[in-house]
Amino acid sequence: MRSDSIIMTKINIKPEKLYISTIIIFIAIILFFTAIYPQTMDELRFSHDNFVDTFKQIKTTLTTDAPRFTVPFHILLLRFPVFWKTLFTILNPFVQLFILFGVFFVVTGRKINFKTKTDFYPFLLLILMYLFLIPCPSNTIIWIGGSLVYSWGFVPPLILLCLFRKTIDGKELKSLVVSNFLMGLCGFSAGMSNENT
Repeated sequence: MRSDSIIMTKINIKPEKLYISTIIIFIAIILFFTAIYPQTMDELRFSHDNFVDTFKQIKTTLTTDAPRFTVPFHILLLRFPVFWKTLFTILNPFVQLFILFGVFFVVTGRKINFKTKTDFYPFLLLILMYLFLIPCPSNTIIWIGGSLVYSWGFVPPLILLCLFRKTIDGKELKSLVVSNFLMGLCGFSAGMSNENT
């Protein structure tokens, strides 16, 4: 067969549709695996404690050698495991997507341009790395106990890094008061989330 007889057709998809379909697939994957991931002994153990025991655990956690900012939040969430599992299943894909957007911003110094295909391949590569190269994604992304400590706990340091990246590039922050407040809050959270920093 002659090479000139082969007709190559180029699929022309609008960039917005390409990004939206990729994001929907990513959200569906995270949503599916989060929904089917079973509750573990952590959830069941905390769900049967009374409120006094829960606050004792929070106090112990905050006064130990290695305090983690997200653990009290984690313990309170696990007081009502069925409700929080449902809420976590709904929110988790969007938190993971926020992390992807934040990492892209920290690496490139700009937001994703959805009007061109220029950022699509780096964004797709970032998604593939996020899904397949993170050690133990079941613990760090999908499981409610691990995700609240690791990937959700990564959000405050990531916001801090995004603000630093913006100032390093010489871009003006819209509100200095809000930015300083966010930097202080996220810096404190990052310092308390020592497994992420």
